[in-house]
Amino acid sequence: MQFYKRFIGDYGRDTAILTMEQDGAYGRLLDYYYATEKPLPTDREELYLIARAMSAGQRKSVDAVVARFFELGDEGYRNPRADKEIEKHKPEADASRENGKLGGRPKKPRHEPENNPTGYETKPKDNLSHSQINQKHSEPIGSGAFAPIDPLKTELWNTGRKLLVEGSGVPNDKAGALIGKLVKDLGQPAMLDAVRYCIRASIADPKTYLLSLKRGEGKQADLERHNDEVLRQALEGTNA
Repeated sequence: MQFYKRFIGDYGRDTAILTMEQDGAYGRLLDYYYATEKPLPTDREELYLIARAMSAGQRKSVDAVVARFFELGDEGYRNPRADKEIEKHKPEADASRENGKLGGRPKKPRHEPENNPTGYETKPKDNLSHSQINQKHSEPIGSGAFAPIDPLKTELWNTGRKLLVEGSGVPNDKAGALIGKLVKDLGQPAMLDAVRYCIRASIADPKTYLLSLKRGEGKQADLERHNDEVLRQALEGTNA
């Protein structure tokens, strides 16, 4: 879904006992749920990443809202209210897809006036004012209310930027540029795996780790080998 309705009365009643941190975690989990139209994963680390919960307190907030508002099923954690809204939205989404196959919504028939007065055109010219032209071309392709949502890309950019800022002291504006460069070198899937690994393994300096990943052929294999080596060293240090 590209958007969903939040019923303020119902939401306020159901979340009145939540802390500000718990309310934020619940909102992020709901956004992901509606965007993917799927149950939440059962893996706790995945849930923490979706909610961008880094500290122990933030993770406890995620645990609390999952226990209160989601039900564990065969496919993952379900939210009954969200499932109901998604089902209500499906006919509208299906109709939109069918209209798209036919070239969009059917145009309304135009009725030409009978006995058109002499000197008047039967069809108006498509003359647009400057403001209409600017408005028509001001919005870039792929933006606005119907721009596609990529949850994994959102997770990568939000979590990766926070990881670099808080873990390595990188300024926020430079953190975004660094993530873009690494995505170009490694590819989005490998970069997302690396960011998730930094969080799971509590890498002391995420920036140094991410920059150490190799470029060129076999990017994913290099990443997996590098991750295994770092984990092995961490385990050896713990056992020493």
